[in-house]
Amino acid sequence: MKNFFKGMSTATKKALKLSDYDRTLRKAYYKKSKPNLQVLDIRGCEICTLPTDISKLLMLRILRCSKREWYFYFDPDEPIKCLKHTLRMPLMLTPLVGSTARNNTIAELHRAYSSHWSETQGVRVPTGISKLKELQVLEVVDLKLTKSKAIEELGELHRLQKLWVTTKGAQDKKRKTLCEAIEKLSSLQSLCVYEGYYLEIGTLEWLGPCNFSPPPLLRKLELYGRIRVMPDSFRNLKQLRKIFLRLSELDGRAIEILGTLPNLMLLNLDGRAYVGNELAFKKHEFPNLKELHISMLSELRGIRFEKDALPHMERMEIEYCQLRSGIVGIKHLQKIKEISLGDSCKVAGLDLLEEEVKAHPNKPALQLHEDRSKINLGSPVVLTEDQGSSDEGKAKESVHDDAGESSGK
Repeated sequence: MKNFFKGMSTATKKALKLSDYDRTLRKAYYKKSKPNLQVLDIRGCEICTLPTDISKLLMLRILRCSKREWYFYFDPDEPIKCLKHTLRMPLMLTPLVGSTARNNTIAELHRAYSSHWSETQGVRVPTGISKLKELQVLEVVDLKLTKSKAIEELGELHRLQKLWVTTKGAQDKKRKTLCEAIEKLSSLQSLCVYEGYYLEIGTLEWLGPCNFSPPPLLRKLELYGRIRVMPDSFRNLKQLRKIFLRLSELDGRAIEILGTLPNLMLLNLDGRAYVGNELAFKKHEFPNLKELHISMLSELRGIRFEKDALPHMERMEIEYCQLRSGIVGIKHLQKIKEISLGDSCKVAGLDLLEEEVKAHPNKPALQLHEDRSKINLGSPVVLTEDQGSSDEGKAKESVHDDAGESSGK
């Protein structure tokens, strides 16, 4: 434990948010009293393994430790560059190289070797973590690096309210153990599970076979990775307020499940989270949804709001999408305040949309982040039944009705 703290920079020590750092360290090291450290925040560092003595910080409430997920000197995807810096290591140990460059190079090499060139933000959590009975926030746990016994112990942290886990490359046995541990966390309110990064798609399909049932008090859920079939157990998330989905490749059935959640207020669909051609919001679905964020849904061609849909919707943001069937039914969003068409958002029938927004009694703001000539795709393309519309004729009628009513007003 002493070496763990002594190796930290001054800036990192300040992140401990503890005024009597030295006195606390001495007491913890010589076991003269229970250490009173409550917040340990060392994110974005070169540490890949937490020491076993972390379990002696019995008053710890917040533990945030994450490593860098990229490599500057020893990137395995750039073997020539990696070899070059490896051959330079003897030179790095001489006075010819500054201390900053030397320390950065050695620290990154140690991280790469210790974590087997892991490219996640997670760190290895040691066994004995269950002794931290006061712990409320724990991030980021690397499931692949962490032993099964320590993963099992996570289920004993009964006061834990926030958990962030990376599961990339982990064995199925560890994933199942994680699911079982999470289900025991009755106080958990925020859960983040990372399997995919950026546009690299990992799989979270193991959630189904593991019969994963999230804690009922969960208020925020972030899932990054391929799910495809959303477990029916998600219908039990009656307290969920926010959900962030990325690379999930979900279909309309998943939207129907999420639409049953009575307290959901924010829905974020990002990077192939949804692979349907049309996103249709129906009556009685999403009764309390206030914000909708959509980004990089390459398959999406249109968004449709039916009458009495989303009665509390206030803000909608869309970016990096090509909506060739346009956005239909804004007039049905009774409380809409803002519609944002962000970067690389292309929409067919922009004129119709502008007229509909202008005629809306709430006078919502329509924000265009690019020149309208770049946004407008011309006349809307009507989706057929196979492409996502329930009825081609109905879709045509919907588009023309909205255009007529908007221009008439």
